[in-house]
Amino acid sequence: MVDDKKTLAFTWILFSIELGKRFFWLVQSWNESKMALKPVKYLL
Repeated sequence: MVDDKKTLAFTWILFSIELGKRFFWLVQSWNESKMALKPVKYLL
């Protein structure tokens, strides 16, 4: 039972880290695309 809880906690930690990385990458790419669109807005 203790091992199961440890495994579950470990899985959740790994999952959270993976989710955090994805979210961070998403925010970064969104910021980059906003920066890329700024000159376009000025041209329009």
